[in-house]
Amino acid sequence: MKIGREKRIRAEYVKETVSQIVEQMIRSVEEPEEQQTKRKSYRNICQITGRGRGVIRKYNISRHEYRKAGDRGKLEGVRRAS
Repeated sequence: MKIGREKRIRAEYVKETVSQIVEQMIRSVEEPEEQQTKRKSYRNICQITGRGRGVIRKYNISRHEYRKAGDRGKLEGVRRAS
């Protein structure tokens, strides 16, 4: 008798769990979650060094790397001031 009762309880538990999962799936298909309008934070970070301050937006590199690249002639149209 004890074994039959445990099987019945286990079967009921499984049935309830499956029905809950199915209900959640149906709800997610019928009612898509509202799109959250999160404000995305964008921070300028140097692509070479990861520096967060003094970043030139046009090139996405820090002022230090900008100066080095300008000296070496890696950036078109950028020269040292004389």
